Amino acid sequence: MNTGKIIKELRKQRHLSAEEIAQKLNVNRSTFYRWERGDIEKIPYQVLIPLAKILKVSPLDLLGIDTEGITREQRMMRAFNLLSEEQQEAIILTVESMVR
Repeated sequence: MNTGKIIKELRKQRHLSAEEIAQKLNVNRSTFYRWERGDIEKIPYQVLIPLAKILKVSPLDLLGIDTEGITREQRMMRAFNLLSEEQQEAIILTVESMVR
């Protein structure tokens, strides 16, 4: 299933309107509809993570990435690789400070 269909299905399961989600994400309603229809396939990471929080799933779930049967480390790397370089560096610094 593609990301747009997943988003639409989750949105309906949670009884949310596209307008509500678009407003929470501070995006145009028509842009949100285009994501759901698959007209825009690549959702910016700046939107993907807040959208996942609104829908109460992981960003990997929105992307249709099956995490069943993979290790925690593999899940972590998949999620890490979805982040920008700046976000990755922030994660590295945070983790390093925790283990010192």
